[in-house]
Amino acid sequence: MPGGGGGGCTYAYQTIDTTYAYDLYGNQTGITTHNGYGYRTFNSSWQELVSAYPGNGRTTTIAYENGYNLYPVSTTFTPLNQTTTFQIYGFNGVGVSGFQKQPGLLKQVTGPDSVTTRYEYDPFGRLHAVYDGDTTYNGTAFAGFEDTDPWNGDPVTVYRYWDTSWNNGTTFLNPAGNAPFIISQQQRPGSFPQPANSSSGFAFADQTFYDGFGRPIQTRSLWHWVEGQSLSREIISHTNYGANGQVSCQSTPYDVPYYSDQPKTWPASPFYTASNCGNKPHTTSTYDALGRPLTVTGPDGNATNYFYYIVNTVTVDGRNLMALTNIKDANNHITQHFTNSLGQMAMVREVSGTDPYTNYADTRYYYDEAGNLDEVRQSNPSSGDPGSWLARTTMTYDGFGRKTSMNDPDMGVWTYAYDAAGNLTKQLDANGDRLCFYYDSLNRLTGKYHDAAQNGCANGAVQLAAYTYYTSGAGKVGKPYQIYWSSSSTQNKETFDYDSLGRLIIHDRWVDGRNYEMSYAGFDALHRPTSRTIMYPNGNTEQLNITYDHEGENSLAVQGGSTLVEAIGYNDMGQIKRVALGNNLTTWYGYLGYSASGNNDAYDATWGQFGQLWRICTAPDASNRCTYTNRDTTPLEQRLDLRYTYDNVGNVTAILDKLDSGQIQNFGYDHLNRLTSASTNGVGTAQYNHTYGYNKLGNLTNYDGAGYTYGSSLHKHAITNANGVNFTYDANGNMTFRDAAGAANDYTQNFNVENELVSVSNNGNTTTFAYDANGIRTKAVAPSGVTTYYPFPGYEEEVNGSTTTRRITYSTAGQAVALRVQVVSGSNTLYYLHTDHLGSTSLATTTSGNVISGSTARYYPFGDWRTEPTANLTDRGFTGHLHNNIGNAPDDIGLVYMQARWYLPGLGRFASTDTLVPDPSNPQSFNRFSYVGNNPMTHT
Repeated sequence: MPGGGGGGCTYAYQTIDTTYAYDLYGNQTGITTHNGYGYRTFNSSWQELVSAYPGNGRTTTIAYENGYNLYPVSTTFTPLNQTTTFQIYGFNGVGVSGFQKQPGLLKQVTGPDSVTTRYEYDPFGRLHAVYDGDTTYNGTAFAGFEDTDPWNGDPVTVYRYWDTSWNNGTTFLNPAGNAPFIISQQQRPGSFPQPANSSSGFAFADQTFYDGFGRPIQTRSLWHWVEGQSLSREIISHTNYGANGQVSCQSTPYDVPYYSDQPKTWPASPFYTASNCGNKPHTTSTYDALGRPLTVTGPDGNATNYFYYIVNTVTVDGRNLMALTNIKDANNHITQHFTNSLGQMAMVREVSGTDPYTNYADTRYYYDEAGNLDEVRQSNPSSGDPGSWLARTTMTYDGFGRKTSMNDPDMGVWTYAYDAAGNLTKQLDANGDRLCFYYDSLNRLTGKYHDAAQNGCANGAVQLAAYTYYTSGAGKVGKPYQIYWSSSSTQNKETFDYDSLGRLIIHDRWVDGRNYEMSYAGFDALHRPTSRTIMYPNGNTEQLNITYDHEGENSLAVQGGSTLVEAIGYNDMGQIKRVALGNNLTTWYGYLGYSASGNNDAYDATWGQFGQLWRICTAPDASNRCTYTNRDTTPLEQRLDLRYTYDNVGNVTAILDKLDSGQIQNFGYDHLNRLTSASTNGVGTAQYNHTYGYNKLGNLTNYDGAGYTYGSSLHKHAITNANGVNFTYDANGNMTFRDAAGAANDYTQNFNVENELVSVSNNGNTTTFAYDANGIRTKAVAPSGVTTYYPFPGYEEEVNGSTTTRRITYSTAGQAVALRVQVVSGSNTLYYLHTDHLGSTSLATTTSGNVISGSTARYYPFGDWRTEPTANLTDRGFTGHLHNNIGNAPDDIGLVYMQARWYLPGLGRFASTDTLVPDPSNPQSFNRFSYVGNNPMTHT
């Protein structure tokens, strides 16, 4: 360390330095964060010898108004000369006009990108309106701002406080009369049409009611179109508190008529007291004297219970006095959490059985002196620190608390380095591949390199990606401009363009030099895009038009062509209830826990897990076959009719396929909610009977009778043999070889330095893949040479010699609804897609609503085909992801592309490790290869 040697130095420390500047009034005028590390040295008596920090740095300067030096009027980031300005009412020549009463309040903020936000206040200095400069209202930016009428114009948000007659001449509630205090929030009051049965133009309005302690006790959202109701409704929810101030009751949302036809005198509308929390479906919570939860009971009556103890029967890191919390779920399964005297989680014990219970496995957590988690041990149950373990992860940190190394039981040893700003600059993985990262003065990523020689990326490194940002332009400054991910800055890249409000309007992507452009031509008043247009390399375009209502997306149509979705209906909880498709079919979604009479919704059922999906039914619009009353009426005109049941914690326990001879799939689970059995009831198509087993680490040990083994000491969770098929891995945990009897069944899988699968070879045939800078697949080349490009989500273009075929998967409200297969200068066919509760494609229908022969798909629980579609319409299957496991060899390579990783549905495992442990308090999440915690029928 510089300055660390000689001169009596005994101790030397690296420092990260920030310096501050002030004016004569004590105002902070500058902040400088230094680019490099400083240092301090001390002698043996701890007398400081040297203290130094780098002279260069990144400085932000702050200027104040010139009258009283009270308020900042600008901040400037000097390395990039980017300035943000502020206007303050009553200072620096800014007047207080209209209904504004108080100086010293923020009037306007203008960022480096010239985007301006303006503010108005009520006479009490409370924020009243926020304007963003949009011209949706009468084509005028900031219409109505700072005039004498507080209720005109088109602010993006208006806040109303119902305790004063200034509030548009109405005092709803008198705070002195023991009434709750109301704050309303209205969005774009000038730009939306007047709702039905309303005298108000405030189409999007939400109210929150507060008690005397300032706690929210009721929320009220106006102008919702609830499915099954003829007029717009209000959505109400209640919150009650106990004597200690903790939430004791929280109702689920429910709808009521618009309040204008009811009295406006407390305690009547708009505050609902007759239908309080306890009279509606609700969650209740009880607590002990220390404020800890004892019982949480959901709307369906299923409860989670908590039990607390002080124990000395378990030792972790030499400490044996622990706080123990037993958590019992609604299936009477228990998990034990041990906490040490510092409040750190010390151990999680998984317990099997349901009284009597049996200790199953322990996971211990160890910490360094600074409180950083530096070791995790998973072992058989043990009262003391185990000398041996099933799996162990260790980590080290620098003096600033940043992780510098990790030894993972699946990923091996990785090391990390950082700059003084805390940005990751170097990463060395277990394969010996070093990645280097570079940043600008705003800590934005500018470059990513691979350093094969491990020389610190000083020489010979290969650039993997480069990032540039706008430095000028209204609405653009600071936003991404270009990203490219190859040695050429023209062949594989993407660029972005924005309008003056900072909204993305053009997104161009080049893949192998082929330019695809997605443009957004219109926005509604809430800045949601109302149209998007793709342009292909040959200049062909297609425009999609989107409409919205209060709840979200409402319709989807191709400009000059087909209406894909005519309408979408939602329930009180914001769940999709109805999707009316453009082929005269409607898909209905039923949910458990709703009352048909109380909710005017004949498609729901009153039994079971509250809010869980119990039915997906697609039928002709006029057939009435999806109603709850006519659900089994013959003839069965439904195209799809799936019905679900659940256990007390929400695991799917049965699926009835009404149209497949009433086939029922039944599912069983263990104490960790892992799937243990799946079978059909002896009728219908593709019957099966599977069992599944696991070890304590969450590894599948039995998959439909096939035994799985895990013999690698370097990859504790990596399968090495399954029913005679061998698997090998590189040091990072990437599956590189699937070795079965005979070369025709062997697969060699190659990964790049970013652990992305780039090729799969089988019997002399190779499929290759390419990815962008974010790791999203952009191209696939089949053994035949057919190349498929993936420029944007849902868009594919397949080039086979002189024939180009496009596949567009249309989605709305997060659901795939239709597919277009278009041969350039040839056929152009539209299909409609129908999916199950996981989003898996189940079948396709024509534009006239008929099921397409050979389009039906069924899946085993972990995603392999039960019924493989033969129509060859879409490459989307299990959970809606893109498949490479359909058809015949060599195109079928047995993999599903799930964005971040590739999945083997026939194995029930991923082909590479998860880079994250999503929930360290759940020991099963340390298994980096398992699929959704081994609960594939419930989670995605």
